Amino acid sequence: MESQVFSGHEKPTKVPRPDVHRVTTTNRQHFRLISKTIFGQYIHWYGNRSHECSRDTKACRGCELHWPSKWLGYLDAWFVEQNCRVFLELTLTASDLLVEVAPHDEHLRGLIVAIYKSKGGAKGRYHIEVKEGRTPSSKVPEERDPLPTLKFLWNCRNAHVKNEAS
Repeated sequence: MESQVFSGHEKPTKVPRPDVHRVTTTNRQHFRLISKTIFGQYIHWYGNRSHECSRDTKACRGCELHWPSKWLGYLDAWFVEQNCRVFLELTLTASDLLVEVAPHDEHLRGLIVAIYKSKGGAKGRYHIEVKEGRTPSSKVPEERDPLPTLKFLWNCRNAHVKNEAS
């Protein structure tokens, strides 16, 4: 007879949270874009953690403490090599490059792009290539808003920062 590890109510099924993915390699990584547009968000960073920036110097803790800030772009995308859905994080420069190389008369949804860096890590320049053809919108899943995922990650990190301060 097998022993039961859980009793009472059945535990809820885990809802997978999409990863935030940054391209940091010289190897081409391919993405099928699900988002129509790039979602832009200002962030602060402290140590190696990012925090939300509201751009309100009186209400934003990061602005109050003069933490560095920057704008980042996020796209809901299918990461082809890993066969999974991610929020693709792009710097302002990479976002501008994507807009420059993408067809100008249409949205981004359905495009297949290859992204890599000239050098691995943070120091390399982004290279973005738009591949031939586009997946029809009807065959691409509904796009998701990255903000709930970002807020979830910031809250986890904020709790961690509070625990470090204790």
